[in-house]
Amino acid sequence: MKHLHSMSLVITCYNKARFIKDALISCFRQEYEGPLQIIIVDDASTDDSVKIIDDTIAEHGKGLDIEVIKLQQNRGVAGATDAGWAKARHEWILMVDGDDIQHPLRCQHINDVISEHPDVLQISFCMKNIDINGKETNSSSYASGYRYENTPEESVLNTPLLNYQNWFGGLTGPGVRCLGAAFSRKIYDLWGPLCQGTMQNSRFEQDPVLAFRAALLSYVVGNKQIALYYRSTDCNLTNITLKKGYWGIVQKERFQDNYQAFHAESLRCMIKDITRAEINPELTNWSSKMLQNAKLNFQKELSGCEMRDKWWQCTWIERVRRALRYHKKVQKQDKVWIRLLPFHLFCFLKYLKEK
Repeated sequence: MKHLHSMSLVITCYNKARFIKDALISCFRQEYEGPLQIIIVDDASTDDSVKIIDDTIAEHGKGLDIEVIKLQQNRGVAGATDAGWAKARHEWILMVDGDDIQHPLRCQHINDVISEHPDVLQISFCMKNIDINGKETNSSSYASGYRYENTPEESVLNTPLLNYQNWFGGLTGPGVRCLGAAFSRKIYDLWGPLCQGTMQNSRFEQDPVLAFRAALLSYVVGNKQIALYYRSTDCNLTNITLKKGYWGIVQKERFQDNYQAFHAESLRCMIKDITRAEINPELTNWSSKMLQNAKLNFQKELSGCEMRDKWWQCTWIERVRRALRYHKKVQKQDKVWIRLLPFHLFCFLKYLKEK
């Protein structure tokens, strides 16, 4: 009989009153007989999320190991994750968004993978995408560059070189993305909270930072099982429900430009992680050359984020200067000349192109 590993589900919620009940019930109804802890972190919601959380626990959570953390100030997704991880007692920690639905066998799937790969630190899965009403739209693969139908049943990255190539190119096989991921508690025990030092009050994505820390320590597995149903709504971090036509282009460009500052903080956190790893060999098994190259790659990406952040608030002359200085980076986003146009003219030309 397989050993049943203990798991902590950390559910983060901010103004998800419409969806949080379904998200919680999907966690409460996990078909798993091993030790299970459920931690719910409300990030100072201003809607009815807290009341719905309390009511849902009273109705559906009897007899379960549940802890609710009600933050008094909004700390962002990384800060809320830290609050939940600090209370996690078990071997494995599962991240749960307050508007997603967990597959009932998610924990069992994780346990099955651990049984085959005892040293694994991150396990990624595939997921089904659902719309705001819960209707399935399509499926996403854990394997970068693969459609779900062609996804390998399993991909194992168990050497420093494979993990490095997965992040920075050169990998011949399928890479492993951070989808529906579960993380070994060893990552938290070694690295500590996400928000530390100068990052204490920063707001950034937790997923890439956790996945990068797992990669630095090596051993990541991707599995084709469906782990969750990911809801695309206008309150997602990386998904927005676009309006139709020209105003959809405007909405998307505004979102993408604003997102750059958020993503830049994730990059700064990972650059700091590399600096920590350079002076503390316990935190990684990458070579010093790998760490140096990784830092250079992140710094280049960061300069691109900083360039695009508030691009349209710059004067025309400043945009010309940036376009000349970062010609290649601008070109990857759009032709250089078109990004020098006024914002609405730029969006209109993109709309005509897509139409």
